Amino acid sequence: IFVDEAAIARIESNVVVGNLGDPGLGAIAIDGRAGGASPEVRSYASVVGNTIVGNAGGGVGVQDAHAIVIDNVFWDNGPTDLAVAAGGAATQALFVDYNRIAPGVLGGGDAGTTVTLGPHNVQLAPVFEDAANGDYRLVVGSPLIDAGAAVFSAVFDYPGAATTPPALDFAGQPR
Repeated sequence: IFVDEAAIARIESNVVVGNLGDPGLGAIAIDGRAGGASPEVRSYASVVGNTIVGNAGGGVGVQDAHAIVIDNVFWDNGPTDLAVAAGGAATQALFVDYNRIAPGVLGGGDAGTTVTLGPHNVQLAPVFEDAANGDYRLVVGSPLIDAGAAVFSAVFDYPGAATTPPALDFAGQPR
Protein backbone atom coordinates (compact mmCIF):
# COMPACT_ATOMS: atom_id res chain seq x y z
CA ILE A 1 0.00 0.00 0.00
CA PHE A 2 1.63 3.22 -1.13
CA VAL A 3 0.54 6.70 -0.01
CA ASP A 4 2.55 9.18 -2.05
CA GLU A 5 2.96 12.75 -3.28
CA ALA A 6 1.38 14.81 -0.50
CA ALA A 7 -1.67 12.54 -0.17
CA ILE A 8 -4.00 12.16 2.81
CA ALA A 9 -5.13 8.60 3.55
CA ARG A 10 -6.78 6.38 6.12
CA ILE A 11 -5.65 2.77 5.83
CA GLU A 12 -8.08 0.73 7.89
CA SER A 13 -9.06 -2.90 8.54
CA ASN A 14 -6.70 -4.60 6.08
CA VAL A 15 -4.69 -7.79 6.29
CA VAL A 16 -1.30 -7.03 4.74
CA VAL A 17 0.66 -10.27 4.42
CA GLY A 18 3.73 -11.59 2.61
CA ASN A 19 4.87 -8.51 0.70
CA LEU A 20 8.47 -7.85 -0.25
CA GLY A 21 8.36 -4.06 0.08
CA ASP A 22 11.25 -1.65 0.16
CA PRO A 23 13.37 -2.33 3.27
CA GLY A 24 13.34 1.42 3.94
CA LEU A 25 9.57 1.82 3.72
CA GLY A 26 7.85 -1.54 4.25
CA ALA A 27 4.56 -3.05 3.08
CA ILE A 28 2.67 0.17 3.89
CA ALA A 29 4.72 3.13 2.67
CA ILE A 30 3.73 6.71 3.48
CA ASP A 31 5.87 9.02 1.40
CA GLY A 32 5.54 12.75 0.78
CA ARG A 33 6.74 14.75 -2.15
CA ALA A 34 10.50 15.24 -2.13
CA GLY A 35 12.00 18.64 -2.72
CA GLY A 36 10.64 20.86 0.01
CA ALA A 37 9.98 21.19 3.70
CA SER A 38 6.59 22.92 3.73
CA PRO A 39 3.49 21.13 5.13
CA GLU A 40 1.79 20.85 1.75
CA VAL A 41 4.50 18.52 0.40
CA ARG A 42 4.02 15.94 3.17
CA SER A 43 1.74 12.94 3.05
CA TYR A 44 -0.52 12.34 6.04
CA ALA A 45 -1.96 8.96 6.99
CA SER A 46 -3.83 7.11 9.69
CA VAL A 47 -3.05 3.39 9.84
CA VAL A 48 -5.82 1.88 11.97
CA GLY A 49 -6.96 -1.65 12.84
CA ASN A 50 -4.79 -3.58 10.39
CA THR A 51 -3.03 -6.92 10.66
CA ILE A 52 0.45 -6.54 9.17
CA VAL A 53 2.25 -9.89 9.09
CA GLY A 54 5.24 -11.54 7.42
CA ASN A 55 6.30 -8.68 5.19
CA ALA A 56 9.95 -9.05 4.20
CA GLY A 57 10.61 -5.33 3.76
CA GLY A 58 9.00 -4.35 7.07
CA GLY A 59 5.59 -3.20 8.27
CA VAL A 60 4.98 0.56 7.98
CA GLY A 61 7.48 3.14 6.77
CA VAL A 62 7.37 6.93 6.72
CA GLN A 63 9.38 9.41 4.67
CA ASP A 64 8.55 13.11 4.25
CA ALA A 65 5.24 12.34 5.97
CA HIS A 66 3.28 12.30 9.20
CA ALA A 67 1.48 9.14 10.32
CA ILE A 68 -0.73 8.03 13.17
CA VAL A 69 -0.48 4.26 13.72
CA ILE A 70 -3.17 2.98 16.10
CA ASP A 71 -4.63 -0.41 16.99
CA ASN A 72 -2.69 -2.66 14.58
CA VAL A 73 -1.15 -6.11 14.95
CA PHE A 74 2.43 -6.27 13.63
CA TRP A 75 4.02 -9.71 13.55
CA ASP A 76 7.10 -11.18 11.93
CA ASN A 77 7.94 -8.22 9.71
CA GLY A 78 11.58 -7.78 8.87
CA PRO A 79 13.74 -5.82 9.26
CA THR A 80 11.38 -3.55 11.25
CA ASP A 81 7.70 -3.24 12.09
CA LEU A 82 7.99 0.55 11.90
CA ALA A 83 10.59 2.67 10.13
CA VAL A 84 11.24 6.33 9.49
CA ALA A 85 13.45 6.74 6.45
CA ALA A 86 16.46 9.00 6.84
CA GLY A 87 17.25 11.77 4.39
CA GLY A 88 13.77 13.14 3.87
CA ALA A 89 13.38 16.76 2.85
CA ALA A 90 10.35 17.50 5.07
CA THR A 91 9.99 17.01 8.80
CA GLN A 92 8.55 13.62 9.67
CA ALA A 93 6.35 12.51 12.54
CA LEU A 94 5.15 9.12 13.66
CA PHE A 95 2.68 8.57 16.53
CA VAL A 96 2.28 4.93 17.56
CA ASP A 97 -0.09 3.59 20.25
CA TYR A 98 -2.32 0.58 21.00
CA ASN A 99 -0.34 -1.68 18.65
CA ARG A 100 1.29 -5.08 18.95
CA ILE A 101 4.86 -4.29 17.94
CA ALA A 102 8.13 -6.12 18.46
CA PRO A 103 10.65 -4.58 20.85
CA GLY A 104 13.36 -2.44 19.32
CA VAL A 105 11.87 -2.40 15.85
CA LEU A 106 11.79 1.31 15.13
CA GLY A 107 14.48 2.06 12.60
CA GLY A 108 15.89 5.02 10.72
CA GLY A 109 15.03 8.68 10.96
CA ASP A 110 17.16 11.79 11.22
CA ALA A 111 17.21 15.18 12.94
CA GLY A 112 13.86 16.25 11.43
CA THR A 113 12.03 13.23 12.84
CA THR A 114 9.59 13.12 15.76
CA VAL A 115 8.57 9.67 17.00
CA THR A 116 6.06 9.25 19.80
CA LEU A 117 5.52 5.77 21.20
CA GLY A 118 2.37 5.82 23.32
CA PRO A 119 2.09 3.88 26.58
CA HIS A 120 -0.38 1.26 25.29
CA ASN A 121 1.78 -0.65 22.79
CA VAL A 122 2.27 -4.31 23.72
CA GLN A 123 4.80 -6.98 22.80
CA LEU A 124 2.68 -10.08 23.40
CA ALA A 125 2.34 -12.86 20.81
CA PRO A 126 -0.93 -12.40 18.89
CA VAL A 127 -2.03 -16.10 18.65
CA PHE A 128 -3.83 -16.32 15.29
CA GLU A 129 -6.53 -18.86 14.38
CA ASP A 130 -4.54 -20.50 11.54
CA ALA A 131 -1.81 -18.23 10.15
CA ALA A 132 -0.31 -21.06 8.07
CA ASN A 133 -3.55 -21.11 6.05
CA GLY A 134 -4.13 -17.35 5.98
CA ASP A 135 -6.55 -17.03 8.90
CA TYR A 136 -5.25 -14.07 10.92
CA ARG A 137 -8.20 -13.69 13.27
CA LEU A 138 -7.20 -13.71 16.92
CA VAL A 139 -8.15 -16.87 18.82
CA VAL A 140 -10.47 -16.68 21.79
CA GLY A 141 -8.22 -16.00 24.75
CA SER A 142 -5.53 -14.19 22.74
CA PRO A 143 -3.84 -11.58 24.95
CA LEU A 144 -4.47 -8.99 22.23
CA ILE A 145 -8.26 -9.18 22.43
CA ASP A 146 -9.53 -5.95 24.02
CA ALA A 147 -5.97 -4.55 24.14
CA GLY A 148 -6.67 -1.95 21.43
CA ALA A 149 -8.27 1.45 21.48
CA ALA A 150 -12.06 1.33 21.82
CA VAL A 151 -12.62 4.36 19.58
CA PHE A 152 -10.27 6.24 17.32
CA SER A 153 -11.05 9.28 15.24
CA ALA A 154 -8.23 10.44 12.99
CA VAL A 155 -7.69 14.14 13.34
CA PHE A 156 -4.69 15.70 11.67
CA ASP A 157 -3.58 18.75 13.56
CA TYR A 158 -0.56 19.66 11.52
CA PRO A 159 -0.12 23.33 10.59
CA GLY A 160 -0.61 23.76 6.87
CA ALA A 161 -2.01 20.28 6.22
CA ALA A 162 -5.00 20.20 3.90
CA THR A 163 -7.36 17.91 5.81
CA THR A 164 -10.38 18.45 3.60
CA PRO A 165 -10.36 17.99 -0.16
CA PRO A 166 -10.28 21.14 -2.28
CA ALA A 167 -13.45 22.16 -4.11
CA LEU A 168 -11.82 21.49 -7.50
CA ASP A 169 -9.78 18.55 -8.76
CA PHE A 170 -6.46 18.87 -10.64
CA ALA A 171 -8.29 19.46 -13.92
CA GLY A 172 -10.30 22.32 -12.38
CA GLN A 173 -13.53 20.31 -12.24
CA PRO A 174 -15.82 20.48 -9.18
CA ARG A 175 -15.56 17.52 -6.82
